[in-house]
Amino acid sequence: MQKKITLKVLIFLAFAQTAKAQFNYPTTKEIPVVDNYFGTKITDNYRWLENLKTLLL
Repeated sequence: MQKKITLKVLIFLAFAQTAKAQFNYPTTKEIPVVDNYFGTKITDNYRWLENLKTLLL
């Protein structure tokens, strides 16, 4: 009985800790590129990330 309660408490604490975790993602530069699709302009600020040659160092 004691082992079951201890296991439940540990599982609860693990989930409680992950619920409080906040992710701090790094900032990424934005280089706007505007495409015109049949008169509708679409801005893509992260198009430069699609070029793998610039990402690989």
